Order: sequence, then structure tokens, then C-alpha cells
Amino acid sequence: MWYDPVFMVETFDGRNVWCKRHYKVVPQPTPGTFKLSVLDNGVTSNEFWTIVGCSDDLSWIVFHYAGAASAFGQRYIGGLLCTPDGKVPTKDLDKIWSLFVSAGIQPWELYIVDNDETSHKATAGPPPLDYFRKEVAAVSA
Repeated sequence: MWYDPVFMVETFDGRNVWCKRHYKVVPQPTPGTFKLSVLDNGVTSNEFWTIVGCSDDLSWIVFHYAGAASAFGQRYIGGLLCTPDGKVPTKDLDKIWSLFVSAGIQPWELYIVDNDETSHKATAGPPPLDYFRKEVAAVSA
């Protein structure tokens, strides 16, 4: 399967710009684990993702990832708390934080991503929410 995130980043000169990536996702034999790979500006990064936990009603999910861009000798880890509306839930917060800690991430290391195009920080304009290779999907539909 494919994962096509759209996210805003701040450049070195302080501008906000939208970025898109096109990840190949390969489920692994252990349930809840996936290998992802992405070509980013000519460099391939390989990542291993794990579903650390989620709520019974699927109102939130915690992911952990570890990746490397071996051509640059770079490696990294991180985590995501994902919710349908992008807001941090008020219920289960202690459980969420303990899941991050179990994955080696302290809650103070996290930050809220503001991709709201109406936000005062969103000077990049509306997000490019078209999907990758939509012209191929239109032909095969």
C-alpha cells in the first residue's frame, strides 16, 4: 500500500511551505508493524513503524517509527499521536503518555503540528490535498 502525507514545514528563512511524500508501505509478519520507504530529494529513507497502542473506539492511535537515510549516515526516531480531528484527546491522556514512554519518547519531546490553513501560521496557502498519481486512478476507474 502507499502512504501520502501532506505536512507544513518551516524553512530556514522562516517561510512556511507544504511538503508531500509518497511512501511505499509493506506490512510485516508481526501484526501492527510496517516497513516504509520514501525517496526524498534523491535520498531513500527506510523506516520501521509500530502501532504502539490505540483506544478501543479508535478515537486515537499512537505510532512509533525508527528510520535511516543511510546515504547520509542519518538515523532518527519519533512518534505520532493521531486523532480524527488532529486535537489531543482529554480522555486517556495518562495512558497515551505511558505508551509514548514505553516506546522511548518522553511527552515533553512531542509538539502539536498546526496544519490548519486558517491558522495565523499557515502563510503557505491551502494544503495541496490532491493525491499522488490521481490521473492514473481516473483512467483506470
